[in-house]
Amino acid sequence: MKTAYLAYETACWYWQNAPQGPTTLACASTRRILADCACNQGQVLDAVEGTWLASRELAVAVDKRGVKDTSQVKFRSCAAKLPPRAYVQLARNVFVASPELSFLQAAEIMSLPQAVAYGCALCGTYVLDAVDGLKPLPRAALTSKEKLAAFLDKCQGVRGVKNARRALQYVLERSASPRETQVALLLTLPLALGGYALPAPQLNFRVMVPPELRVLAQRRDFYVDFFWEEAGVAGEYDSDAFHLESRERFMDQTKRTALESMGYVTFGITNLQVSSLVSMDATAEELRKRLKARKYSRFPANYEEKKRWLRGELGLPC
Repeated sequence: MKTAYLAYETACWYWQNAPQGPTTLACASTRRILADCACNQGQVLDAVEGTWLASRELAVAVDKRGVKDTSQVKFRSCAAKLPPRAYVQLARNVFVASPELSFLQAAEIMSLPQAVAYGCALCGTYVLDAVDGLKPLPRAALTSKEKLAAFLDKCQGVRGVKNARRALQYVLERSASPRETQVALLLTLPLALGGYALPAPQLNFRVMVPPELRVLAQRRDFYVDFFWEEAGVAGEYDSDAFHLESRERFMDQTKRTALESMGYVTFGITNLQVSSLVSMDATAEELRKRLKARKYSRFPANYEEKKRWLRGELGLPC
């Protein structure tokens, strides 16, 4: 039986929705080439039969050009020699592009902001619920910026590397949800891409509570969504501040009180703010003041248009 090498859109979907991802990586393949690859729809469907991917539209890599797409399978020519462990095994005759290779491929087929967001997802601590695609569930990070950079260094001359290197410089690690990624990229991407060009925070940073404040904080440590250590600013994203349980409200308040007692300036961002361009403009400006970050006097001529474009690329209302 021929082997199906799942890649591009299918690989990106898999790594964002596969809770068993870290286990899959433990049996990584060392294949350098697309050995005995499936080159028509029948061969691909035979390979994936019995897997939970069988009913999906698939994108697969082949080692030659000119293979025609079908209603269920999209063929991508990938003749370049790849580093070891570029594909990992899902089933006997099914391989999928590794997180690192899928990032390179994402940078080839996605816009720059979308590729950056995908990189954040790979380096993040969540997976999307396969049933409710908007609901994040905890999962260990699949890779890191260091591993992505090392992989790209081994892919000299491979299509998409230049785009991937550009996207990687904006990727942030440890995002805990798609919304955190959206907020972080709106705040930090450069003006030329429609972002607010603020300093990059550390995401989900662990703060140890001093012994004298542990009764107040009700814990020994906690995580801060957005943390600018040098500026002494701690930001929290409230997914829906109006519908938190009383226990959650209490813990959020004790966290902020403890942070302020430790000398940090606290800053909250709500879903309503993120959903409105006008509100996000005001939020970013207020955060800029608290960070004492550079205030720009010159903006791209079409900056307002670029801000709307960026929001659209990240899946936010324009």
